Amino acid sequence: MTFGHYLDEPRVRESAVRTIASFQRAYSISSLKNVFQGNLALFENLMNTQTAARRGALPAKGRFPLVVYSLGQNDYLEENVVFAEYLASHGYVVVTVPQLGTSERRMELLIDDPLSYDAQVRDLSFALAVAAQRRYVDPARVSVAGMSMGGIYALLVAMNHPDVKAVIGLDASYMDKRAAYEFDQRTLPYYDPMRIKAPVLSMFRSDQNVQTTEIDALAAADRYLIEFARAIHADFDSYPALAASSPPQFVDANALSVRDQQTGLANFELVCRLSLAFLNSANLGTAFTPETSRLAAMTHSRRRDAPTEEDIGSMIILRRYEAAARRVMDAQAKYPGQELFRFKTMNRIAYEFLYTNHAPLAVDMFRLNVLAHPQSAEAYESLAEGYEAIRDNTEAIANYRQALAIDPKNADAAQGLQRLTLAKPKPP
Repeated sequence: MTFGHYLDEPRVRESAVRTIASFQRAYSISSLKNVFQGNLALFENLMNTQTAARRGALPAKGRFPLVVYSLGQNDYLEENVVFAEYLASHGYVVVTVPQLGTSERRMELLIDDPLSYDAQVRDLSFALAVAAQRRYVDPARVSVAGMSMGGIYALLVAMNHPDVKAVIGLDASYMDKRAAYEFDQRTLPYYDPMRIKAPVLSMFRSDQNVQTTEIDALAAADRYLIEFARAIHADFDSYPALAASSPPQFVDANALSVRDQQTGLANFELVCRLSLAFLNSANLGTAFTPETSRLAAMTHSRRRDAPTEEDIGSMIILRRYEAAARRVMDAQAKYPGQELFRFKTMNRIAYEFLYTNHAPLAVDMFRLNVLAHPQSAEAYESLAEGYEAIRDNTEAIANYRQALAIDPKNADAAQGLQRLTLAKPKPP
């Protein structure tokens, strides 16, 4: 098929879907013309270029790993088709969805609207669910990847699907210092970096704006950071391949001020090869050993060998308090001085047990929170509440007193102690 076939009018019956698809097609055409600085001859040449893809090809026999790809913010669907073709030619099924947002104003919403974030994550999750049901897809080998803002969406999808095998960020926006007016995805109720245990590969360009706060927080995952010395943002999508034969006068001047076309294409080819090697290693469960290149340098942060709060909660459900306590103490000994177990997360899980009538499980979780945070008055006060729930007033009083010893102003502990010590004894 030619590249132009990617822009064929969709054959759909539903008028609403047809309208949306027609808009996407028009937007893609406009965006691709911009690749060539408005030169129609170069655009038509691209439309007539034969690709490696075959239109309407039947799936090969077998079941293949799936990659759910998230576009950059408000980008066109063909943004990274060369990347997708490359992965497909090596045995991967690649799916993506447009960014429809929640409103006809989606082009104006940009990146400061939390509902648009949630809509995109839901759409990507829907695509994952539908694709995973195909007979030629292996649902046990699913990975997510995203370009630019799409890298943030990929992280959010992985947090909602903790069984994913790998996460790839292509110059992802989570590597940037964000403007104050932009929505902070970390405020989403389901944002939890410790839910991602799959290895994460983040490839990005050298820039004064780079920060690693968010990827550093993914402590339960192996993280591979690969920094490209001379690259532009668009080198992490198909732009260098699409514009490879364009005369310099029809290439973005800012791009050429950073690197020449040959370097841009070499950057993109390396992105493709590294992504494939990373996905292969993740799906096979082997170590990722990237090729060495003068174009980029890698750092590897190993996942922290410690259970997450959810892991501890699961152990408690299995009535394995002693094993969980050993894991907590071993982790504290291995990583002294680090906050390995978030107090609020531990307490939330414990109270979930308590509020769902599993008070003994709650007590065990509260005990582990005290073990992890022995200087926290709130930890002892919560544990005392747990003991009250199982009617062990002796332990409840002791823990209320311990909470007050640490923080005499803890009103909840004071009230609890007063309530228990002034309680009238039950008649015989």
